[in-house]
Amino acid sequence: MLFKRLLVLLWWCWPCVVLGQSGKLFTVETGLSGSLVTDIHQDQSGFIWIATEDGLNRFDGIKFTVYRHNKKDTTSLLNNQIHVLFADKGGRMYVGSTTGLQYYDPATDAFLTVPLKLPNGQLINASVSTICQRKNGDILVGTSGHGTFKLTRKGTRLLGRKVLANAPSELIIRILEDNEQNLWVSTEDKGLYRFSGQSVNAYFVSKKSQNNIISSICQDRYGRLFVGNMSSGLYRFDPAGNTFLSIPYNGRTDLPVADLLVNRNNQIVVATSGKGLKYFDPVSNKILELESSVTSFDFSRTKVNTMLEDQAGNIWIGIYQKGLLLLAGNTNRFGYIGYKSVSRKSIGASAVMALAQDAQGTVWVGTDSDGLFALPATGNASVHYPTDKEGGTTPSNILTIHEDSQQNLWLGSYLTGLSRFDRSTGKSTYINKLVDKRGDNVQRVFSIKEDARQRLWIGTMGSGIFRLDLRLGAVKNFEALPGKLYRPELNYIPNSWINCLLVTKDNKLFIGTFDGLGCLDLDTENFVSTLGTNRLMAGTVVYSLYEDNKGNLWIGTSQGLKKMNRSTKEITSFDADQGLPGNFIWAIQGDKMGDLWLSTNRGLSKMDVDSSTFTNFYSSDGLQGNEFSRGASLNSSSGELYFGGVNGISFFKPDEIRVANKRLTVRIVDLFIRDKPVKKGTLSGSFQVVDTTVTNATEFNLAHHDNSFTLEFSTMDFIDAERVAYQYSINDNGWEELRPGSNRLTFDNLSPGRYEFRLRAKFNSAVSEIRQVTVIVHPVWYLSTWAKLVYALLLLLLGILIARIIKNRRQAKAEFLAHQRQEEINEAKLQFFINIAHEIRTPLTLVVSPLQKLITTDQNEERGHLYDIMGRNTKRILDLVNQLMDIRKIEKGQMTLQLAQIEMAQFTKDVCQFFEEQIHSKQIQFILDVPPERIFARIDPHNFDKVLINVLSNAFKFTPAGGTIRVALTVSESETADGQPDLVIAIEDSGHCISELETERIFECFYQSEEHRGYNQQGTGIGLHLVKQLVELHGGGIRAENMDPVGCRFLITLPLELAVEESVTPLAGLPVGQHQLPELAENGQIEVRSRKKARRIVIADDDTEICNYLTDELSGEYTVFAYANGEDAYKGIMKEKPDLVVSDVMMPVMDGMALCRKLRANPLVNHIPVILLTAKTEESSNALGFELGADAYITKPFNIDILLKTIKSLIRNRQIILNNESEQQYQEEFISKVSIKSADTKLLEKVHALINKNMSNPDLSVEMIASEIGISRVHLHRKLKELTNSTTRDLIRHIRLKQAADLLTTKGLTVSEVAFATGFANANNFSVSFKELYGVSPAHYAEQQLKAV
Repeated sequence: MLFKRLLVLLWWCWPCVVLGQSGKLFTVETGLSGSLVTDIHQDQSGFIWIATEDGLNRFDGIKFTVYRHNKKDTTSLLNNQIHVLFADKGGRMYVGSTTGLQYYDPATDAFLTVPLKLPNGQLINASVSTICQRKNGDILVGTSGHGTFKLTRKGTRLLGRKVLANAPSELIIRILEDNEQNLWVSTEDKGLYRFSGQSVNAYFVSKKSQNNIISSICQDRYGRLFVGNMSSGLYRFDPAGNTFLSIPYNGRTDLPVADLLVNRNNQIVVATSGKGLKYFDPVSNKILELESSVTSFDFSRTKVNTMLEDQAGNIWIGIYQKGLLLLAGNTNRFGYIGYKSVSRKSIGASAVMALAQDAQGTVWVGTDSDGLFALPATGNASVHYPTDKEGGTTPSNILTIHEDSQQNLWLGSYLTGLSRFDRSTGKSTYINKLVDKRGDNVQRVFSIKEDARQRLWIGTMGSGIFRLDLRLGAVKNFEALPGKLYRPELNYIPNSWINCLLVTKDNKLFIGTFDGLGCLDLDTENFVSTLGTNRLMAGTVVYSLYEDNKGNLWIGTSQGLKKMNRSTKEITSFDADQGLPGNFIWAIQGDKMGDLWLSTNRGLSKMDVDSSTFTNFYSSDGLQGNEFSRGASLNSSSGELYFGGVNGISFFKPDEIRVANKRLTVRIVDLFIRDKPVKKGTLSGSFQVVDTTVTNATEFNLAHHDNSFTLEFSTMDFIDAERVAYQYSINDNGWEELRPGSNRLTFDNLSPGRYEFRLRAKFNSAVSEIRQVTVIVHPVWYLSTWAKLVYALLLLLLGILIARIIKNRRQAKAEFLAHQRQEEINEAKLQFFINIAHEIRTPLTLVVSPLQKLITTDQNEERGHLYDIMGRNTKRILDLVNQLMDIRKIEKGQMTLQLAQIEMAQFTKDVCQFFEEQIHSKQIQFILDVPPERIFARIDPHNFDKVLINVLSNAFKFTPAGGTIRVALTVSESETADGQPDLVIAIEDSGHCISELETERIFECFYQSEEHRGYNQQGTGIGLHLVKQLVELHGGGIRAENMDPVGCRFLITLPLELAVEESVTPLAGLPVGQHQLPELAENGQIEVRSRKKARRIVIADDDTEICNYLTDELSGEYTVFAYANGEDAYKGIMKEKPDLVVSDVMMPVMDGMALCRKLRANPLVNHIPVILLTAKTEESSNALGFELGADAYITKPFNIDILLKTIKSLIRNRQIILNNESEQQYQEEFISKVSIKSADTKLLEKVHALINKNMSNPDLSVEMIASEIGISRVHLHRKLKELTNSTTRDLIRHIRLKQAADLLTTKGLTVSEVAFATGFANANNFSVSFKELYGVSPAHYAEQQLKAV
């Protein structure tokens, strides 16, 4: 009995629930793929899936994602005609179509086919009609034409195998397993079967096939089984009688039941084909009508195919060829009156502008164009009164309605002013007493209120306020000051443009204007006394006014809601930032609970006054729309609130409006890159974007070129999706909010990096939990983390390298500076020694030449031995000088070897003989070890002997008395790369060892070991340096090494030319003690000739002894003139031309090079031979001397005999030339020549003729000669330079000066006369040019020539 009462209570509550529903209709126009919905399903992520006959749809509350068959994509749907959707216990969704079964993989957004196999192994494309999962986990698939299949797993794939072989039919419609694990199978042709164990029971077996078709089966929570038939209605199974009992509908059993739904309240909702929605009443055992508050949709004839109750309690209804209808599961009951209602179309289609209720409870509605409507309290049909445009008297545009205390109904119009409506006649009487200052009737009346003294206060637009006394009929107008004049302390209405009026309990009239708020004290008719000024809130448009029970004044404005404390006049503001749906507050009403209801331009809002919070409602909640009308509101006597808007009237009881406490869960439903959705396996560059579904993903990996993307999210709130506002934050920054209903967020060109993206949803005051996801934009490979690590490592290595380079450079610079300093020191030393050597060579000449003369003339043996000692030591001095010169030559690259094939054994023996005296004096045991065969090497004997001499000299220096020196020649057994053996010359001594650190340094120039400095105090440190350079020039090498236990060895390696096995033949040469200096001649005999005064020789040298010595040597045969410098010598030469000039190179005032250059430039003396003497041995100095015209270049110290023979040879050769010239002259004088002239000769003749012709013409120039001859100036210059070795200008000058010299010898001519006669315009210029050529002035020259005559 208790169970029955509870059941009855639940069923009585059911209508209250469903009546509060509001609906949304989704059609093809709103994104649905097809209007014929076959099944509806909600997956575990909250998405709603809608199967149609034209594809599959997924709905996230904002948009539909459509899936269709694609021939090019094997993971698309098999067919667009979908019959059934089903999810197993694991959440996997199966899709059955007309051509087979598939399941959906949300990670890859793909549909994978499940093959269906017959017992014979054949795979078929069956039409799937139903899917069921049993309690043991088996999944059964019913098909239309091939029976039932059970899904089995084959590896990682699913396979359907046929079962229920004993089933009486292959045409399966529905399969259901009840609580007792009985399997109910509905067929198309054999009725309904129950499989219980091994037993099978059949139901609805009839000859009439239409009675056999069970379209739906369901079982409620109490185990009651219901089935629906398309032709015979609803049945309930009676277990006791094992039969089905029919449930009638209106006494009939022909209700076409298409689907059954057990909702969360265990109620059975019946969907019919053509008769809408019903529900089963277990108390009366009847099927009753299910009423809905969806006034815009008529359910009476609706064909419902399928239904679903989602997780939020919303009902989804698939309507045949209409689309998808969503009924909200909330309990709000907003009533609607308006043109959209299918049952209450009572007030036309115009916007509702005014609402009022009279004493009889009738609600009066004023519209914008349709005039006045009356809604009786009895619920009868509304009454419309004809407007003035329809032949009636009622205004068509009504802005306000008011019933006064005498029950008169007053209407305020926008075009016709104030009128009084007679309810009995339905006619309006217009009041003409409202006249403005200009005498015109007032047309626009916006508000009407009555005070306690039965006076109407009428607010107008532009004409201020009118007071109409209902008892006396008197009218008074209150209007603002004219123009822009305004003074707040004056007793005037602040503004004449009135929006609204409010009479308060304390007899005050508050006035809402287009420029703030005013207040009139009705007792004193003063506009200033109440507020202390005649205007508050200047610049604000006031649309509505309301006084609450506490005396607070609420003001609706264009800038939100204002609350004014009457006692303190403090104003508090509320706007959209505090939660209002919009800032335009059109109307304000209070309810019994003290809350406020506000109509705005963007919805209806309920304000909890105590907490100052707002709850907003919109058209989706059942309102007439989101936009309401100004001032159109009503608080009825029954407690219902009415608000008028552009689409009609919304009315409700405030206590019946409940706000559902929604628990929001925000999800990221899609990620788009380049407008393509991302799924598992999608690659961005080389990165996989997600490894699961986008909804479940916690991290997105994007390549640098995919840094622009879009996120879509949803709360799966399908009713209020457009009111949900999403907020996001990046990297813990502040929250940014999107506009309500917007669920897309696009990022453009994000820089590479890691972004922590936080998302939450907000609905009214409810805020969801934060959904966090990481977005990683990977940099381009060369900016990746690994690349940066590599760069850092490279930078570190580079830094270390740079540091080392800097350190090495500093070290190298220091070493270079030290080396440079050492080189400078060495160079200074070398230059010093070279300068000394130059100075030594001159006095050495005075030693060598007399000594050589003594050796050749004095035959005394005792003195001859002394001469030999002097010769050897002189040679040693000369060798030291030559070593310095050789080092300089090698460093300058001027050393040229004269290589010859030399037999090395004899050559070495000869060199060793130079040290015979030292061997005897120090009692050295000297060993010369040479092989028996003859050994040949290519050396320069004049340079390589210096190598052996220097090394042997060192050996003798450091070998103590009685020591041993060994010289050994060997042929190395190991051959070089070119196949030739080496000759090794080893020089060993028994002296002190050399430090291992100094075995290389001893070959450096000027280096001397500190340990051995006491043994070689006279050394210079250049010998071994010269040795190494000479050996390397010969293509060999030298190294030093110590011997055990004492002594050291120098090893000289040379390329071997030839080795011949025969006895050694001594090398031709002089024995030790009788050798000659290399600069001395082989024949020492001095030819003494008789002195011939006819030959004159000029000697120029700054060394007096050299001059005296040469004078003594030459004066026996020549007349000698000696000068101390080149300038004096040149003057002497010009005075008396010599036959030959001998000049030193290095002299003060004018050196030998300058003297030679000057002689060769003077045509009078350029034929005189010149011999240059110098201590410089560089080849560059020799080349320069020959280039300047020197005939011979002899190096000091020189052999006097060679010098004499050179002088004699040059004079003889010059005499031969003179004789030839004389012979030529005789031939020209006495022998007639054949006159054949060459072109060059003709040219010279023309030039000389022109010069002779213009001898006295100072204007004679190169250009004149070139013009006269007919050739270019450049060609003339080149030819004369080639033929005369002079330029054209020099040739003219030389010819004129030569003519001038001849004229000066004539007595009686002055210098000026000669100058003008030879073409010189200026005597001074002539004197200078003459002195440059002849070395003396013209006057001095004339004097010399006259004296000579």
